[in-house]
Amino acid sequence: MSQVRGVEALWLRSKSEITAEQHKEFYNHVAGTFDEPWETLHLNLEGQLEYTALLYVPTERPFDLFQPERRCQLKLFVRRVFITDDAPELMPAYLRFVRGLVDSQDLPLNVSREMLQNAPQLQVMNKQLTKRILSALAKRKKDDAEGYDRFWNAFGAVLKEGLYEDRDRGEDILPLVKFKSTTQDGLSDLDGYLGRMKDGQDEIYYATGESEAAILASPHLEGFRARGIEVLIASDAVDAFWIPTTGTYQGKQFVSVTHGSTDLSKFDDPSAEKTEEDTGTDGGNTDTLVAWLKTRFDQSVSDIRTTNRLADSPACFVAAENSMDMQLSKILKASGQETGPDQKILEINPSHPMVKTLAQLNSEGKEGLEPFAQLLLDHASIADGKLTDHAGFAKRLQALMEKAAQSL
Repeated sequence: MSQVRGVEALWLRSKSEITAEQHKEFYNHVAGTFDEPWETLHLNLEGQLEYTALLYVPTERPFDLFQPERRCQLKLFVRRVFITDDAPELMPAYLRFVRGLVDSQDLPLNVSREMLQNAPQLQVMNKQLTKRILSALAKRKKDDAEGYDRFWNAFGAVLKEGLYEDRDRGEDILPLVKFKSTTQDGLSDLDGYLGRMKDGQDEIYYATGESEAAILASPHLEGFRARGIEVLIASDAVDAFWIPTTGTYQGKQFVSVTHGSTDLSKFDDPSAEKTEEDTGTDGGNTDTLVAWLKTRFDQSVSDIRTTNRLADSPACFVAAENSMDMQLSKILKASGQETGPDQKILEINPSHPMVKTLAQLNSEGKEGLEPFAQLLLDHASIADGKLTDHAGFAKRLQALMEKAAQSL
């Protein structure tokens, strides 16, 4: 069979004889699409195996890209005879956006589905084709920055699955990854981020969340923004999985702004004169407040401490150093998986007026502060998208407004 449903077997011709229009026609036919192929790979491989591959990277995102099956979309031929379009062994799932075909000279014509599952030839093809595709993407990233950004917006979330599933290819995939960030317009790769790191910065800061808008609105970014520290925006669900398991890039540790303790004081200007307003210094009142809060909220959080990662907000939740990142925990819980007990830490901003006032009143022995202390947890819960006691919050807010009105 030398044709694919009436279309000439283009892969059998010399590369130099095939025009861009012929490639587009063939791609549209085998892929069932109408867009232009953004990248074309015409491979004739000989040696351990002999086969031809004609592969296309689409311009537009296919409608079935995020189907649960995550199927490889390559058609398999054996000596020009169509065998199947269901051969997941040909291509890893994170390259399922690639369309085209492979024509093998080594497989038997009567190869069965069961034989394909265990065929060593397909495993070799998989590795070779994956290497060629990633190399082609790296070249296009270097030569066509605008086009690569469009590719990334369409397929980046899929390609990043390889960082979690294919550790052997991590060194090839990581330089291809692009992010939006808190300080840059457009997209940036990790090498660009490293080149913009501040003096003394030895960590790559990133923030995960349900969307770019949710991340940018997070109080966890306040202290970084105030100091001009760039934070990578990791809003795809897969980011919560691959970044913690990857760990480092070029020797720099990935650090989530919502996880663990983060001391940003090393980025403060040592020559700037600090006032009590800047530092939140209150003669130990904040330490006393923290101790008092711990006696009341020890069942709600694993710890309470002060932080300098906040600027405008009074409090936030972070994940403990030895626990799962909060966004990953949310994703797993939403899918019905057990994540163990929450290890959330309440961090309070010692320079925030609400915290300073509460600390002062607590040091003076004022009674009836519990509802206002609870508002710190409410605020952190709202920022975390997990406020559950709506009625209680409304009552506490009303009481606070009444007291404020009485003092007018």
